[in-house]
Amino acid sequence: MGALLTLAHDVAMTLGFFAFTRLQVDLNVVAVAGPTPVTAGVLVGSVAGELLLVSTADGQVRWRAQVDGPIDEPPLVRDRELFVVAGRGDIHAFR
Repeated sequence: MGALLTLAHDVAMTLGFFAFTRLQVDLNVVAVAGPTPVTAGVLVGSVAGELLLVSTADGQVRWRAQVDGPIDEPPLVRDRELFVVAGRGDIHAFR
């Protein structure tokens, strides 16, 4: 049984007020890290070491990577680079 992730995304902005819709997505992973919001969606890490980019528009997995060991901490994005801590403190960087 996979994790059920509820995504909220901006669908309208007027005078600084945001309107949100909710989307429930079954990712078929045990998601334990994130979600980390990014421009293209949200990043989610799993206990199996999977890193997923999930679209907030339609809930589709847009990108997937595998690292060694579980991802226990939310992914971090800085200066167009993605950092993930997995396993016993291994740091993985993606561009």
